[in-house]
Amino acid sequence: MSSKVKKIVEENLRAGALSPTLSLSDKSITSLTQISSDFARFSHLSELVLAHNSIKQLTSSITNLKQLKLLNCFNNELVELPGNLSELQELTNLNLGMNKLHRLPNSFHKLSKLEILDLTYNNFNETVCEQFCEPLSKSLRALYISDNDFHHLPSKVTHLRKLQILCARDNEITVIPPEIENMDSLNELHLQGNLLSLLPPQLPNLCAKKLNVLRLERNYFIGPIENNRKKGQKALMDYLRSEEYNILYSREGGDQNAEPSADRKKEREKKRQVTVVQGQ
Repeated sequence: MSSKVKKIVEENLRAGALSPTLSLSDKSITSLTQISSDFARFSHLSELVLAHNSIKQLTSSITNLKQLKLLNCFNNELVELPGNLSELQELTNLNLGMNKLHRLPNSFHKLSKLEILDLTYNNFNETVCEQFCEPLSKSLRALYISDNDFHHLPSKVTHLRKLQILCARDNEITVIPPEIENMDSLNELHLQGNLLSLLPPQLPNLCAKKLNVLRLERNYFIGPIENNRKKGQKALMDYLRSEEYNILYSREGGDQNAEPSADRKKEREKKRQVTVVQGQ
C-alpha cells in the first residue's frame, strides 16, 4: 500500500460512520488488497470511488460493504466481476465504464435497488440486456451503454418503463425497436454516432411524452430523414408520421445493414484514448 493510499484509508477508518465516502481515484491501485484484506472494516461506507486506477479484479470480499450505495470503478482494467456482486443489496449507483468487460455475473439482476448503471466503453453487446432489463424495470432510472458493441437496440430495453436517461451513442446500432414508444418516463435518448439509416415511425409518440433530449447526429440516415433532422425535431417528427415514410419503412425497415468503416473504428478507438486522458 502506498503512503498516500494508507493515509486516506487510515483517516477514513478513524472517522468511521462520520466518513461514509472513501475516494481513491487515480492512486495507481492495481489490486483491492492494496486497500485492505478485510473489507468488513469498512462496513460504514456508502460510497467507494476507485476510478482511474489499474484494477483488474474486484475481490469477492468487497461484498462486505453491506451499506454501499455507490461504487465507481470507471477507467480500470476489469475483465470480470465477482459472482456475488449482487450481495451489495443497497447499491443504487454502479459505474463500470471504461473497462474490459463483456459480461455481467449471472446474479446481477438481483441488484434490485440499482438506479444508475454505467457500462460505457466496454465490450458488451445486446445479450447483456437479457440479464437485467426485466428484473430491474422498476428501479433503473439511467442506463449508459455507449461505446460498446451493440448492433441493435434490444427490445428488452423498452421494458425499463422507469428509465429517464438512455445513452447508447457510438455503437454500431442499425435498428431501433418500435416498442421504444412505450418508454413513458424517458427524458433523454442519445443515439448519435451509430449506423442508423431509418427510424421507427413510432418515435414521434415517444417525443410527445416526456422526451426533452433527442440526439441523432452522426448516423447514416436516408436523405429525407437527415434533411428533416437538420431542420429540427418538429420537422423530423412530422416526416416520420407521414404516409410516405410509413410506406417506406414498412418496405425497408427490416433491411438496415450498414457496415462500420475502418476509419470509423479508428475514430472510436481514438475517442476512447482521449476520454482516458481527459479523465471523464
